[in-house]
Amino acid sequence: MNKLVSKLLESRLQAHIFHLRVSGKNAYEAHITLEDYYSSIVDLVDELAEVYQGKYKLFPFDETYTITNDASLENILQYFENLAKTVEEFEETDGFLISHIDDILSLIYKTIYKLKHLK
Repeated sequence: MNKLVSKLLESRLQAHIFHLRVSGKNAYEAHITLEDYYSSIVDLVDELAEVYQGKYKLFPFDETYTITNDASLENILQYFENLAKTVEEFEETDGFLISHIDDILSLIYKTIYKLKHLK
């Protein structure tokens, strides 16, 4: 769970960097879509982490972040598709966490949907 929460916190930062760097055709729409993501993910991750830590233990947060500056639409889409796969790996976790993970996946897939329609 530490790796998942760390990856999701990283995604907030990465989405913000994409948001600031995206350019080209449909850049404004991508800019707004990315802002919606990074503005929403923090509360969802916070809730997931608090619920998990309430039952188990505090996270060590010893993961490192990997951030890219390539804000091409193709790279952004690939990033979010990979993120969805990472989050889906945790769907088999404790039942009381499933709704939180589903909310996060919903946000990721909504973001992917909006970005795909900008191509």
